[in-house]
Amino acid sequence: MHGKLSCLVVFTSLVLYGQGYQPFQSKIPNGDKVPSPCDDNLWGGVGHLVPGGGGVRNSFGKAFGNGTSWTKDLCEADSDGDGKTNGEELGDPDCTWSEGDPAPGDVADLSHPGICEPTDSKECTELNDGLVLDGCSTYSGATQMRMLLSVLTLVLAFILLF
Repeated sequence: MHGKLSCLVVFTSLVLYGQGYQPFQSKIPNGDKVPSPCDDNLWGGVGHLVPGGGGVRNSFGKAFGNGTSWTKDLCEADSDGDGKTNGEELGDPDCTWSEGDPAPGDVADLSHPGICEPTDSKECTELNDGLVLDGCSTYSGATQMRMLLSVLTLVLAFILLF
């Protein structure tokens, strides 16, 4: 009996955890359609560091949490520093969407407003420092160093030959 009760508690907790942020998804345009920058899945907890939500908020979640509503200021901000406004990333580039309106824009054009993309660029790797982005490619300084050494080796070989 004790084992069944424990399983029920764990199952219920997981179901509630996975659905805990659905009310917030409806407060931003396309909140239930935000893609993960790391794989083909959706990022349900848009304002959090982990896809399922909960725990520490990302930069977008902190900005959204200040008023918990889609405002012109939040829409025009670039919370993740990738050069695209939150509105552009969520399909509302003109900042005209209001809660309850149909989802704007093309789902294929959406990106994550709280994670700098592309994750493998030097700038975004620096801005995303500290985020655990499982499955994401990141910029590697070691790769760049190997490329530089290869170029320098070629230049040195050229100089020595002539």
